[in-house]
Amino acid sequence: MLMTLEVLFVIGLVAGQQYKDIKDDSICPQNESYVQLEVNKSYIVAVLAKGQDHKVPRNCNLLVKTREKGWGLMVYVESMYLRGQEAEGCVDYIQFGKDDLIPFVTLKRSKKMCGDVSNWAFDVDNGAMNIWMHFDDNRPKFYREKFAVVHLNMVITPYKKKP
Repeated sequence: MLMTLEVLFVIGLVAGQQYKDIKDDSICPQNESYVQLEVNKSYIVAVLAKGQDHKVPRNCNLLVKTREKGWGLMVYVESMYLRGQEAEGCVDYIQFGKDDLIPFVTLKRSKKMCGDVSNWAFDVDNGAMNIWMHFDDNRPKFYREKFAVVHLNMVITPYKKKP
């Protein structure tokens, strides 16, 4: 009986996960569209797998929002490699920001990130996070690496703030 309860508990936790493939047009369309995702009490695992066939270039603007009032959002980049180095300039990049009440203005934002990054986090307390992603051509003229080396694994988690 105890074993059954443990299995049900684990299944309940897994049911709170959404898996998103970043190369999917519903997340990062080729036409540079703005996409909005809503999360309830589940977390999002967003992945761009290395070596896959991708249609590039792409510019993505993703807005992730919680459905509940009084919740925040945190993104955790487990690992990523986007071509370029911040000091020399990014070929591909990702950037995070807090969605503000003023249209087209983002006061709290991360820097544009590229290169080899792991164990990095960004937090917004209003439950609305912008994610900007840019993926350049398969092999840009000024850069030797092909897009096949690019990968990104991140988890976006809603959390209830203390009153």
